[in-house]
Amino acid sequence: YHPVIRNFLERFGYYDIFLIDHKTGDVVYTVYKELDFGTSLLKGPFSKTNFANCFLAAREIKNKNEVKLVDYSEYLPSYNEHASFIACPIFDGSDMIGVLAFQMPIDRINDIMTSNHQWANVGLGATGETYLIGEDFTLRNQSRFLIEDSVHYFKMLKDIGTDQSTINKIKDYKSTIGLQLVKTKGTKEAIKGNSNTLIFDDYRGVPVLSAFKPLKIMGMNWAIMSEIDEAEAFAHVTALRNNIIQGFLALLVILLLVSYVVSKQITKPLKELTV
Repeated sequence: YHPVIRNFLERFGYYDIFLIDHKTGDVVYTVYKELDFGTSLLKGPFSKTNFANCFLAAREIKNKNEVKLVDYSEYLPSYNEHASFIACPIFDGSDMIGVLAFQMPIDRINDIMTSNHQWANVGLGATGETYLIGEDFTLRNQSRFLIEDSVHYFKMLKDIGTDQSTINKIKDYKSTIGLQLVKTKGTKEAIKGNSNTLIFDDYRGVPVLSAFKPLKIMGMNWAIMSEIDEAEAFAHVTALRNNIIQGFLALLVILLLVSYVVSKQITKPLKELTV
């Protein structure tokens, strides 16, 4: 079965696929055979992870069409990077014979949220980005600013007071997932369940025009944010305003000159009559 399952993983971009004994919790198969292979999710070294929580929830499922999803968390077998899992029971008729689990595809989610790094082509200009946050107010995809300019990004993290251990993790993992805190006016409103479009300071401390909406995904409380720097968002409006002001001033100068010429032409004959 390995070639079939591996092909499925590669085709849809999953990080890994697992088969688990529902009684013992033993991971009896994985595509990549990392540290969790052969361990028990009930009594083994990874029994306190979100993967184990996902397995426990899945084996309690009675409906064959139901699945369980857990949010991102650090996962040691995957080099301690943040991982999310989705799982469902495997039935033979009415008998449960195991649990199938998938480690979620971080790259695919990033490609969608970052528009394959083509932000300008989708209308986000030079400063816009769309991102997901979890209930803990950390990112669920990569920050545009880390991807495009890591030097200034890490300087920004220091400037806003991010602790050094978090900065080091972002550098080591080359990832902001589960690490970059985004606790702004907009994210707080979105996690509460509100949708809106507002102007506020983003996680860099820069004023942005932000549209946000809560996402309820299989029990997870996420939010989606789409933001662009206020200066860039209103650049055309500002340019239009400046053009109107300049046009008005130019017109005012012309009117004053015309008024002066006309008044001279009117007053000159009057002066000649009074001499």
